[in-house]
This record gives sequence, C-alpha cells and structure tokens, in this order.
Amino acid sequence: MHLGIDFGTCFSQCATFDDHYQRPEVLVNSGEYGIPSVFYFDRVNGELVGQDALDFGQGNPAGNLVREVKMDIFNPRTYELDGKLYSTEEIVDNIYEFALQSALEVAEMKALGKDIESVVATVPVRFGDNERRMIGKAVRKCIKRTDIPIRIIKEPVAAALAYCGKNINNGEYVLVFDLGGGTCDIALVKANSSLDEYYEVVAEDMLRIGGRDWDKELEEYLIARFSQIPIRGDVGLEEKIKRAANSLKENLSRKDSDIARIEWNGAFYNERVTRETFEEITLQLLRQTVNRAWEVYINHGDIRLSEIICVGGGSMMPQVKKELMKTFQDVKCTVNVFEAAHAVVIGACLYANMRHKLRDIASFSYGIKCMDPKTKDIIVRNIIFNGNVLPADGTYQFSQMTNNQRTIDIMIVESGCNENTFLSGTEKVVGRLKIDLPQTARQDNETIEVNLRLDQNGIMQVGVKEKLTGRQVGSTFFVDTF
Repeated sequence: MHLGIDFGTCFSQCATFDDHYQRPEVLVNSGEYGIPSVFYFDRVNGELVGQDALDFGQGNPAGNLVREVKMDIFNPRTYELDGKLYSTEEIVDNIYEFALQSALEVAEMKALGKDIESVVATVPVRFGDNERRMIGKAVRKCIKRTDIPIRIIKEPVAAALAYCGKNINNGEYVLVFDLGGGTCDIALVKANSSLDEYYEVVAEDMLRIGGRDWDKELEEYLIARFSQIPIRGDVGLEEKIKRAANSLKENLSRKDSDIARIEWNGAFYNERVTRETFEEITLQLLRQTVNRAWEVYINHGDIRLSEIICVGGGSMMPQVKKELMKTFQDVKCTVNVFEAAHAVVIGACLYANMRHKLRDIASFSYGIKCMDPKTKDIIVRNIIFNGNVLPADGTYQFSQMTNNQRTIDIMIVESGCNENTFLSGTEKVVGRLKIDLPQTARQDNETIEVNLRLDQNGIMQVGVKEKLTGRQVGSTFFVDTF
C-alpha cells in the first residue's frame, strides 16, 4: 500500500490508491473530515490526539491543549502541559503516529491492505531543510521501518497533480491557490510533453496566512461583542470563543448568517453574525493572499493561464473564488474550487503510487557563510539557487589553507536571496560542516571541494573530496537542532 500523508495545521489526512476501483481513497471514517491536528496531556488521562484531545481540552484543561503545532515547526519551541515538557518535534511525532494508525485501521477495514510500501508526505512551499527533516523523521519514526521509501512534496504541487492528471493539456499553465489552516501556498504548474516528468513546477510562493487568521479576526470581533463576559485571560472562555469562531466561519460558507452562543456563569449569550460582516472584517487577509497569487502569475512573464484551482479548507469560503475572479478577470481564465478538503492528500497518494511524475524546483537558495577576503565582511556565497530543478548540485572550493591545518568549520545556510553573494544577516543556518583535512593538505598545493546536493525531497546532502585525486575527505554535517 502506497500512502500519501497531509499533516495540516487544523486536520491531518492519509490516502491510498484503490487498485480495484482505480481511484484514490481518503482513509477516514464515515462522516470525518480528517484527524484534528491537536495534542493534549494531563497526568490523569495521559497523551491524547485528535478528537479526544479536543474533547478533553475544554474549560480550564484547555491550557493543556496544543493547537496548530505545524506553524511552530518554523520556530520550534517547548510546551508545558500539566507540568510536563514537550518539544514541537515530540508533538508532531504523536500526531503523525495517531493519524497513520487511524488510517491503517480504515484501510484494513476497507480491505485496501495493511503493509506500507512507500509514503509521500506533504509540506508547505516555504518549508526549508530543517522543517523537511523534522517531517521526514516523524514519518520514519511512525512507520518504524528503514527500508520504506519516503518522499516529500509541496502541498499546492500535490493538489496540482490531483487535478492535472485529468484536466490539463500539454503547454497549459494552471495556478494552484491553496488556502489551508496556517498558510496560503501558491504554485504555477505547466504540462510539458518534452519532459519525462510531464508536469513542471515553474513558480511558487507562500504566505503565512491561513484559515486560523480568519478565525482570529472572528475571535476579536466576538470578544468585542461579548463585552460583558471577562474572556481575556480566562483560558476556558478563550477556548470557547476559539471554537465558536471556527464554527461560525464554517457555517458562513454555507449560509448568510449564523449565531455564536457562549455560556458563562450558567447563562447563555448569543451574537448573530452575517456573512457580509465576516467578509468585511477579513477582507484584508483575503486581499493579501490573492495579491500574492497575482504576483506569482505576473512575475513569471507572458503566459496563457488556463485555470486557477482553489484547494484547502479555506477555499470553501465563497469570498475566495469571488475575489480571485475579480482580480484575474482580464486574464480570462476559469476559477474552480477542486476537492477543497482532500486535493492535497489525493495528490500525495497519486505521487506515492507513481501515477504522475513531477519536475519540482528548489524553494530556497543554499550556500556557505564566509569572509570576503577584500572587505572582510561576513558574506554568503550561494551554491544552489532558488528555482533550480531538483535534484540540484553545486560545489565550493577551498585552496588557501595554512600549513598543518587539520580542520575547517563551515556554516551551510538557507535564504530567499538568489544573488551569487550577499551580506550576511538574512540567511538561516541549516547546519555546520566539519571537515577533517587529509595529511596532504598544505597551503597552495591541495584544493578541497565541498559538494552540496539538494535531493528530490528538498533535503541537503553534503560531500567533501580532494579535487586533484577525487578521494573522499572525512567530514561531519551537524544539522541545526530543531
């Protein structure tokens, strides 16, 4: 069984391909959207994930509930839950483990198999080396096998594969607008018959704006309207407002108005919210995401855009399609909402089953931090560039070494800058490379060559050799800690 896994900010899902019916199958129980990506711990009930975590994390125990941990992968942290400390990595591991086991139970019940042959995990466009390593490590840990191949694919690209397999003709461009719970990911994909992979990612971008930000605007609105209730600082009441806002957002996607109801001190308080009000207070969020999609389109040059496909839970809000149609009206492309809830995980499972091939690109530039010999400034020399086709390789050479020098320490960094060199300050350290120089290394008589390779998963691999002899040089790559 080949699995696709989408670890979402709000929900996580798994899918596989049903060979009998020749279609993808999302592995959730009847009536479920997915596994809520939440974690809970207290010393009585222990560790809980998903709906159980939500059920227990109400009232005062809401302080032991961790939501939206996916967004903390960008900047890992520690959580204290009922006196016990958890890292971001540990909570991510728990959610993956629970989602996978739940999916395997559904697969076995539906006679879709129980032995995993490969896994494809999805990530936002702007997940870099460290974030992808954390995801890969979590998947490897929960499948408990070292021989099962794991691949990583960007979320909007997975959605494009789910759509493009049936609907895109050679030479056409499709823009994917993926408004998820925590990010808005955008990818421009072209069908290109001159490539073995056929589908080619040509441009992409991401904003850290998603459905949770729509929720927050509603939360602030409700807190102001329920001014008689002392909500701020009360973890139980704040959790009630959070749930009420999320429910409102979902209901206002289907109807013109809805009522938020909050219980406090035995009394109930109601507030009616219209779709018009909701769209007004969130308009600035919508315009930021749609404007970024427009920038991806116009920055790529003169192309004929065939279609925009909207995926992700946020795309179920009517305002999304309406604003995209307004912004792209002169382009004369169609705008469609496609499998908003499941497009990403469906694309991941299709990729896992090799139903479609893909030519992807690097989301960041990678290089080495060093000193400019002329100015003495600390600079970054890029070796692999944002937009390079994956897998991507680059080399950097060292030849000016002091006699008897035995080691070299190098910082490998990641950035959004595509210049050959730039002043240090905006890059992110990926890891430290320690090179143990060979005995033959002397000033001016030996060149050491560092090779950086960004593999198909967008994860850094490092090698070191003597340029003259081609012999491998001992080295250790210390990945930056999560």
